[in-house]
Amino acid sequence: MIGLAAAAVVLPLLARLLITTTDSPAPGGIQDGQLAPCPPTPNCISSRPDATDPLPPISYNDTPEQAMQRLVAAVQAEPRSTILTQTENYLHVQFRSLVFGFGDDAEFLFTKNANRIQFRSAARMGHSDLGVNRARMERITQRMQE
Repeated sequence: MIGLAAAAVVLPLLARLLITTTDSPAPGGIQDGQLAPCPPTPNCISSRPDATDPLPPISYNDTPEQAMQRLVAAVQAEPRSTILTQTENYLHVQFRSLVFGFGDDAEFLFTKNANRIQFRSAARMGHSDLGVNRARMERITQRMQE
């Protein structure tokens, strides 16, 4: 019983420590007109053709402004999402995990004159994310196609 009580106190404190040490966004951003590549760890998914096991970019048939509105709605449909930066062609969103509040960063970049949205989603820490970023990007892509 004492062990369970101690774990109930220590685990949330440990989680809070990890959250505060991972509050900085993962390296990313726009480099040479495209999103930064993923690191070599399996906790990132990207639409870049040079990525390991990439997903296709998100396509849209309406105007870029309308697509941005739909993209914002699609990411906000994800639990614990916070928009950090939004411009006319770029969106940076933070997602937090339910239990420990670990942070992931997702970035979206509208490709000029191509009706495509490039994306990159990466965990802020750790080696593997158990496919969480890929699954999230698949859900967002699906919402954009509806």
